[in-house]
Amino acid sequence: MLKKWFLLAAESDKLAIAIVFFLVTISIAQSISYTVHSGGTDLRTRIVGARLLYTNESPYFYKWHPGDPERFIDPNNNYLTAVNGVTASPGFLYFQSVLTWMSYPHIRIIWTIFQYVSCFSIFWLLLFKKDIKDLNRLYILFIGGVFFLCSDIWFFNIERGQAYIVFPLFMCLIYQLQSIKTPWSIYMAGVLLAIAIYCRPNFIFFGLPLLLNFNKHFALGLLSMGLILLIHAFIKMDLWRDYFQAISFHTVINNETVASFHQHDIIYPSIIEGSKNLTTYKSFNVIGLPSVRWFFIRYPLIPEYMYLLLYAITASVIIIFFKKIIKKNNPPSVILIGFILYIISEYFVPSQRSGYNLIQWIFPIILIVSNKEVSKIQVILITIACCLLIGFPFTVRMLQAGGEALLIFCVIDNARTISRQRFKA
Repeated sequence: MLKKWFLLAAESDKLAIAIVFFLVTISIAQSISYTVHSGGTDLRTRIVGARLLYTNESPYFYKWHPGDPERFIDPNNNYLTAVNGVTASPGFLYFQSVLTWMSYPHIRIIWTIFQYVSCFSIFWLLLFKKDIKDLNRLYILFIGGVFFLCSDIWFFNIERGQAYIVFPLFMCLIYQLQSIKTPWSIYMAGVLLAIAIYCRPNFIFFGLPLLLNFNKHFALGLLSMGLILLIHAFIKMDLWRDYFQAISFHTVINNETVASFHQHDIIYPSIIEGSKNLTTYKSFNVIGLPSVRWFFIRYPLIPEYMYLLLYAITASVIIIFFKKIIKKNNPPSVILIGFILYIISEYFVPSQRSGYNLIQWIFPIILIVSNKEVSKIQVILITIACCLLIGFPFTVRMLQAGGEALLIFCVIDNARTISRQRFKA
């Protein structure tokens, strides 16, 4: 389909497509370089955690000592705290555990390939959906390709071996299944949402608008898979307890972040699982809106429930504001509202967000520009927001945060616009 579209495109469009593909090719080469020369510090931490699932050690509190197997070494571990660096949920650790039988250098390569497959799947599903115009395909390629695949937002994910591209893929698949509108597809959308929640608990907020439009097939899928995963969580209750305790340490909710640990003179092997670069990383100057806790940094005694209360108020206002649109049950609008509830929940987690979180915006943005009725003004606003987000033409922290705030406005505006257009139709 891609070849057919290119051959039938106008000459000017062919040039634009060729330029984007050229830039993406350079981006892939850069990603290969990061994969080879950087250790993927976050990936190593999660892989070690996933391996510990099948031992008597806690993935969240284990500390390696000489004499332990080298496959459990995370040289980036902090021996001044009670916890290690694992912050992924047990559900996501089980997801990544399918790779743990391989040696780490192979896992590093496979995970980079998986990140690209996930990203390209989102592009493919939206580039060739029904009733899409060639101009919208150009918007998808340009905005998605240049601002995400060719920017530090993507390179940050690749270099660290992060997993945030998985979540927009979940969103895209749920959207596709909801759009098919058959009982079986809607059932599978519910199943997929349950799996997503198990991998990242705040995904429940993404599903709120879908749950408000009660559909028995969706509810059955969510409950059937949810029941299976709840049984698994009950069996692994100690694991989930460790997870939430570790999160309380990482978010500085629990003031006992520095336990009775003292600096150990741990001497790691110079080569670990065939790798010499597990502590090698690059700094990226990319970040979006900070968490709400950043504004209360001088008031560390603010109780944890205050963040939950603030989010509950914010989410309630959004749901009330979009009540009529949610009732229309138009998949693009409902999914965009779900994304807003999901991404805002990140701001109320009392920990600092990082630049790799921003890759999650790739799905709602290209979903918006894939709409054949999207206006040029909306496309221009999204382009400006993306420029600010990646620090173009120059990097200023407040402008980057402003770029993400502008994206929130664009998603809210387009959720209303798409709903009005479908309602009139």
